[in-house]
Amino acid sequence: MSRRVIERETGVTPDIFAYPYGLWDERVKGAVRAAGYRAAVTNRSLRAEIKTDRAIPNLSHWFESSVPGLYFVGLTSLRAFGPLYRFVAGCGAAARRVAESVARERTRRSRAVPKPKRDGAATLRSETPAGQV
Repeated sequence: MSRRVIERETGVTPDIFAYPYGLWDERVKGAVRAAGYRAAVTNRSLRAEIKTDRAIPNLSHWFESSVPGLYFVGLTSLRAFGPLYRFVAGCGAAARRVAESVARERTRRSRAVPKPKRDGAATLRSETPAGQV
């Protein structure tokens, strides 16, 4: 459900899943595949960069971890957001917060860049840095 809400709110379909803590088994792998993700990643070195409190990630009020752009929802957000957000009832609210954060960061990265005209005057156009969507 969260995947659909993120798509609806941002217009971008998330198609890559990051396993929380880099941990997975065949059951989790099947669930990720069934949800429609085309790929999933794990990165054990990334785990070392995530600030935690008793093995649970410290999250901002946007569900973002200490690694910029890495969000945690569901059971991993329990300590920061309470039990509602770990159940299906909280999926929509969690997905909206993550989507708003991603959209805000995307807007922040898009900046006005002067584009010279032939007569030497400048106009402004919005430009997103290469490699960022």
